[in-house]
Amino acid sequence: MDRIKESVRSANSVAFKSFVFILTVMLVVWMFPNSRKFKYEYQKNKPWQYEDLKAPFSFPIFKSTLELDNEFEGVRKGFKPFFTISRGVHDKAKTRFKKELGAEQADSGMVMRRSKEKLVLNTAENLSIGLRLIDEIYRYGIYAENDILRGKRGNFEITIVEGKYADERPLASFIKMEAVKDSLNAWVLRRHPDMPQEVVGIIAKQLEPDIFYESDLSQDYKADLEDDISITQGLVSKDEVIVRRGNIVNNEVFQKLESLRLETEKQYGDNYNSWAVSIGQAVVISMALILLVLFLWLFRKEMVRDNARFSFLFFIIVLMVFTCWLVLQFDELNIYLVPFCIVTIIIRAFFDTRVALYTHLITVLVVGFIIPNSFEFVFLQLAAGIIALFSIVGLKKRGQLIIAAAMIFGMYALGYTGIEILHEGSFDNIYLKPYVWFAGSSLLVLFAYPSIFIFEKLFGFTSDVRLLELADTNSPLLKELALKAPGTFQHSLQVANLAEAAVDKIGGNSMLVRTGALYHDIGKMEMPLYFIENQVEGVNPHDSIEFDQSAHIIVNHVARGVEIASRNRLPQQIIDFIETHHGTTRVQYFYNSYIKKFPDRAVDLELFSYPGPKPFSKETAVLMMADSVEAASRSLKSKDPESLNNLVDSIIHRMIEDEQFNESDITLKDIDTARKIFKKMLGNMYHARIEYPK
Repeated sequence: MDRIKESVRSANSVAFKSFVFILTVMLVVWMFPNSRKFKYEYQKNKPWQYEDLKAPFSFPIFKSTLELDNEFEGVRKGFKPFFTISRGVHDKAKTRFKKELGAEQADSGMVMRRSKEKLVLNTAENLSIGLRLIDEIYRYGIYAENDILRGKRGNFEITIVEGKYADERPLASFIKMEAVKDSLNAWVLRRHPDMPQEVVGIIAKQLEPDIFYESDLSQDYKADLEDDISITQGLVSKDEVIVRRGNIVNNEVFQKLESLRLETEKQYGDNYNSWAVSIGQAVVISMALILLVLFLWLFRKEMVRDNARFSFLFFIIVLMVFTCWLVLQFDELNIYLVPFCIVTIIIRAFFDTRVALYTHLITVLVVGFIIPNSFEFVFLQLAAGIIALFSIVGLKKRGQLIIAAAMIFGMYALGYTGIEILHEGSFDNIYLKPYVWFAGSSLLVLFAYPSIFIFEKLFGFTSDVRLLELADTNSPLLKELALKAPGTFQHSLQVANLAEAAVDKIGGNSMLVRTGALYHDIGKMEMPLYFIENQVEGVNPHDSIEFDQSAHIIVNHVARGVEIASRNRLPQQIIDFIETHHGTTRVQYFYNSYIKKFPDRAVDLELFSYPGPKPFSKETAVLMMADSVEAASRSLKSKDPESLNNLVDSIIHRMIEDEQFNESDITLKDIDTARKIFKKMLGNMYHARIEYPK
């Protein structure tokens, strides 16, 4: 019956993974551009590797992005914005000045007003000079600073439109509104030093800008200039040789090849079998994903067995392809804005470096099928992904992500600069905009930290950051363990040290095994005195109960530990250590004692055996060994090196004979390495101390 259940469970698991695989392929194909891909790969300053290429049809030669950007930039820099002059402002200023001064000009002369002050200022000379000054200032023209003119120097030219005529003039030929008063004072001081300052102030108050920016006219004319820029520069005739085999792809040839690629995709866009293209895409995507599955099957079988882990990796790939698809919908954005390095950081937070790197590589290869210059893209993303992994080894602090983002940007910038120099042969033609995309992608990597938290909740994973939090001995559950079962707490600390050192040496997640070791015996909290490390000398509650009852209490601490862990919402990865740290071994002391006392009774082995399961990973296997040797070493009367070595050898040998490690991926070499580390560390723990004089 158990075999039937196991077969059904296995079949369901295979069906689920097949569904995930097929769904991933379908989603990626759906997001891929449904068009033919240009069949030639080429790079600047590299030899043409194919046969002589002749033009299959006539096509225009398109300008490069850099050339077009330079031409558009030239239009923007050379454009002279349009302004108009309002003559009415000049006349209104003179009228306001005369009224403010207190005089009205009439044929018979001056009509004086009542104000005593104005009678003083309102002289024919002041009026005449003031009007001439206003005429003089408006002969130059006054402008107010705006967004168009802000920061411009005097040699910046603008176009003055008057009726049907337009005249280009430098900004220095006009007076800035903010400088009008200073200019007026300078003129008065130089030409009319006797003029009262009150009159000068009255003149200044009447002056307003008479030159105004024509936004609509400027924008329309600028748009016309940009529309006049040609995107092509010549023509390639049908059957004309574009490049011969072995020739270097220089700038001219490269632009012809780029133009041919664009025209090919355009002309054949509606004249191809879309189903055939989709099938081709499905084949290459399936091949890439099969490589990932084979890697997991050969080197990370536990990830293939776990539906959540398997689904997570494929979900990440689909998510990144979707992000690329989304970015490509906007012409203003670039594929290099997509933070591919976040894949390595997130996966490394849950799994090991090899899984993170391999998944990153497969993701980049899949995306490489849908973008031009795929070699450069794959090279840059692979280099940045590797440097991202190096920068987050042992991710424990958020500050590491900032360092990682800086290193990723540096790798992008360095790699891109090298490729551009290789292509262009100089520093002059390096296109600068990609550096902006690289910076944006690097900054988006910082979202890895909240993403890790989200994926922890969605898939039930445990990151190194979460493990670090759980391993804090001030956490509530560990503080409770230290209070209720101090001996068990100290035992757990020693086991954590042993297991961590061994896993560090043989390869594995040392943070995971340390955290699992700290929690593996929390089930002893409920009945701590029944475990020898917590007993007061001379008091042993097992003396008053039967051997089978004692065995039940000892064995039950595993189940109680799982209940406590579940109640406190510990991750399943930690619960695995609680369940497996005794495997399916027996409580040997009480078993032997029961047989001696009742030699004629049939023994129910389940009463004296732990329920398991057996350790199923390298980390759980190491913890099982560390737990047993540490506990047994405490009972040794003589803790000399020979006794400790014999103890470690006998315990691990018995576990191997009991086939406790058959379901884990630990090797005999790993076991031997762990054995040596346990001997060395136990020897250091129990080494003889010098007796100090009284």
